[in-house]
Amino acid sequence: MNRNIISFALAQAAILFGLVWFIAGNDRLFRSTVPIEQRLVSRNDSIRKKAQQELLGLDDDGKKQAVNRLIPALENDDAFVRKWAAISLALVGPAAQEAIPSLLQGVSDRQKDAAQAARVALSEIGAPDAQQLPSLIKALADPRDSVRCEAALSIGKMGPAAKRAMPIFMDVIQRPVETPSCMEDALASLGNSVPAALPPVIGLLANGNVEVRCKAARVLALAGVKAPDEIAALFEAIGHEEDHKVRALLAKALQFPSTPEPAPSSVLAAALDDAFVPVRLEAARRVRQTAPQGQQYLPLILRMLKDQEPAIRRLGLETLRRCGLRSTELMRKVAKAQRDSDPGVRCRAAEALIEAGAPDRVSTSLLIDDLRKDEDTARCSEDVLSLAGLFDLDVVHSMTRLVEEEKDPDIRSRAARVLMHLGPRAREAIPVLLHAQRDDVPGAAMALKAIRPRGTRKKQGVS
Repeated sequence: MNRNIISFALAQAAILFGLVWFIAGNDRLFRSTVPIEQRLVSRNDSIRKKAQQELLGLDDDGKKQAVNRLIPALENDDAFVRKWAAISLALVGPAAQEAIPSLLQGVSDRQKDAAQAARVALSEIGAPDAQQLPSLIKALADPRDSVRCEAALSIGKMGPAAKRAMPIFMDVIQRPVETPSCMEDALASLGNSVPAALPPVIGLLANGNVEVRCKAARVLALAGVKAPDEIAALFEAIGHEEDHKVRALLAKALQFPSTPEPAPSSVLAAALDDAFVPVRLEAARRVRQTAPQGQQYLPLILRMLKDQEPAIRRLGLETLRRCGLRSTELMRKVAKAQRDSDPGVRCRAAEALIEAGAPDRVSTSLLIDDLRKDEDTARCSEDVLSLAGLFDLDVVHSMTRLVEEEKDPDIRSRAARVLMHLGPRAREAIPVLLHAQRDDVPGAAMALKAIRPRGTRKKQGVS
């Protein structure tokens, strides 16, 4: 009797196995038998990939149906299923709006892979539509930081449709204690698309608590302040602010108007006179970006050239070249800048002189000395010497002597690279470079290829 039962059970199992094997082997039958939401979370890679391809090929209605079927899988007991359900929703992208509330819960998943998949899905879905705002606002009150932050970041993508959420963010940054920075990030994102979001934040710069001012300043730094009246308010706040961290953030927030009008020019001039370096640096960057051709920004450039901060002097020289200013008096100032304590300033000064064809001699001795310094300084010197050598044969002579006499292989290599850029103009250096090539000096072989005419290479005995 027991044998008959066992035989019958084995037979049934064999039939079931054969049926499963047959269905799995017949792809069309398998797809029509097993719902896509189950195949998308299958542990079989091949089945899962085919289901993903099928998902991508669905029309909008088909994708929405698949989304509704996948949402329950986000709460499955199996972390593998939760992970691949979220990944499948990421593939759907913006059409997976209905899954946003469930995905927000998923970012706090104890399994890191499942939580990361939920974050990726939210990112791929992008800006939520207006219908999702109530659930997102509700999530802002969640006790879990991860859920609140993802909800905040999602709201930040919504633009004007998220106006209702702005008082919530304002309430958070007004608290005189440390709060999650994601709330500031979200408010800053809204500030880029909702102009009304920033004036209340600027008002917090007068708050008596430094933590509140710091959070407000960070929002402004992330959003950028562009309106002239808001810029004026920022300058006033900087003038009264004693905390260096807040002042640095406010300086970063100063993204000046790009139109070269008198008002922005006067604001930039005031910023370049500020005692705080980050404020001057931000203004100098803006001058460099927006200065028009001609002498309109010349007073600002002259201020920059006199600044104690090397980075600002560099920007001043770059702006000078950008504006095409080449008067004799200016070129004399630039020539003096070749003896600046900062190598970056010296290099930019030499470049400006060469490009302007100025009568003041480029100080090759200083540039050669910079070849012996750190890599960044040396690279700049190489570039300028390569340019100067096109007009001044003394550069060729100096580089040839360095390759021949210098003991430091790095210096010899840098000089060889300068000669390489000069090409046939540096023919006199060929014997010295041949010797340097035998010494395995990096760059010597490339310099020879650039300098020697093709027909003379074999005659000079180097293959």
